[in-house]
Amino acid sequence: FDPCASPVNGVLGANTVPMSGTSPSLDLNCGEFVADANKASFVRFVAPSTGRFSADSCAQTTDTVMAVLTSCGDAATSLTCNDDTCGQSSSVTVDLVATVPVYFVVGGASPKTTLTSPVAVTVVVPA
Repeated sequence: FDPCASPVNGVLGANTVPMSGTSPSLDLNCGEFVADANKASFVRFVAPSTGRFSADSCAQTTDTVMAVLTSCGDAATSLTCNDDTCGQSSSVTVDLVATVPVYFVVGGASPKTTLTSPVAVTVVVPA
């Protein structure tokens, strides 16, 4: 299964992200943060304007990890990563350029994490 073959086309607001038990893990390394996004899924997001945007999986009750990538599935292109901002769920904030796509990745914090499918990923312009 290749989740980058058909990522969710993200919008401002709620995005429904299907999860697959056969998705590969993505090794994330953002400075002090080192973790795997297990059974990772992706949201392709194109900022409607240049500015700061946030995405979160805070509506979940399971332990998630999130990151923002410039290339789907390529952890080396990570702009930021997060684990456990809102309980066991995650939130990322990043400055984006209008019309330039990025990929929000969400996955389980552990190989044993069972993510309820779908996962809700909310994208907002922070106040």
